[in-house]
Amino acid sequence: MRLGFVWIVRGVVAAAVLVSGVAMVPSAALAGSGGAATPFVPTPVTVGQTGIAASITLENRNNGTEAALTNTVCNAGDASPPCGTLVHGVFGPELGIVFTPSCSQVAGGECTVVGAEPGVFNVSSTASGRVGTACAGLTFSTSMFDATTGAVRFSPLPLGTHVTLPGANTTCVIDFSMDVLRVPSSDQSSGTAGVQTAQTTSFTSVTGTFGPASLSNFARGSSSVATVNLATPTISTTASSDVVLGSGSISDTATVTGRVSPTGSPTVTFQLYGPNDATCATTAIFTSTVAYPSNGGPVASGAFTPTAPGT
Repeated sequence: MRLGFVWIVRGVVAAAVLVSGVAMVPSAALAGSGGAATPFVPTPVTVGQTGIAASITLENRNNGTEAALTNTVCNAGDASPPCGTLVHGVFGPELGIVFTPSCSQVAGGECTVVGAEPGVFNVSSTASGRVGTACAGLTFSTSMFDATTGAVRFSPLPLGTHVTLPGANTTCVIDFSMDVLRVPSSDQSSGTAGVQTAQTTSFTSVTGTFGPASLSNFARGSSSVATVNLATPTISTTASSDVVLGSGSISDTATVTGRVSPTGSPTVTFQLYGPNDATCATTAIFTSTVAYPSNGGPVASGAFTPTAPGT
C-alpha cells in the first residue's frame, strides 16, 4: 500500500520522515533540496527610534540533482502535504513566513518560549520585495501571528500569490521597517555591553509541484544579535527673572525631552542652593518636588522668597 508523505529538510540536511510509524531517511538525490532563512536588524538601535530598515532573506539552497529546480514558498494554510511547519519539534499546519523580532534565548534557530520578548519592536504593516531579488515588485502584508512571542507573519499579496525561488542560490529579500518601543527585559548576551536581543524567522518551500510527491524544505535561522540602547532624555531649565530682595519670590521651570513610552508617576525635584553656591556644595535651602506630566511640557517649581542676596 502506498502512503502519502512529506519530506522535511532543515537547511540542506535531510531529516527522517515518519511513514505510518516507520522512520525513513530520504535518498542522497533528494537530500540536495533545501533553503535558508536569514533575518537582518541593524545594531545598535535606541528606544524611540522609528523606521529602522530591516529585512528577511529567503534562499533556495538546492544542490546536486535539484540545483536547477524552483522552490515555491508555502503560505499559511497551504495543504499538508506538501507544506507544513515544525514548531518546537512538532510538525503541524503550514504557518507561512514567520518572523520573531526579539528573543533572549534561541535554540536550533527557533525562539524558545521562555526567551520570547514581545513588545520590544513594532513591525510595519506592509513590506516589499527588494529590487533585484526573486520577489521584486511583490507587496507583503504583516500581521501578528503569536502575541505570546511577538511573532509576525508575512503574506504575499494578493492572497494566493506565492514567492518562487528559481534555482540554487536564488534569494527573495523582504524589506520592512521597525520601531523600537522598549529595552528587552532579558539579555541574550549578558557579557556584552548594552542589552542584546536576537531575531528568528522560518518558512517552508516546496521543490516540484504541490502534491503528495513534492519535496518540502523547512528553513529556520537567526540573525546576528542586535543591541538595544536606552533612550537618553535631557532636561532644560529656565530660572525666573531677577527680583529685588524683599520685594518678591523666585522659581524655576523644567522641561524633559527625549522620553519614550513613560510609565509610572514621574516627578521633577528642584533644589535651591546659596547664596552664591555655584557648585551646590552646601545643603539645599529649598526643595520642591512636582509631578511631571506623561505628555511632557514645562513644569514649575514652588516659589521661594529669598532672605539674602545671591545668584
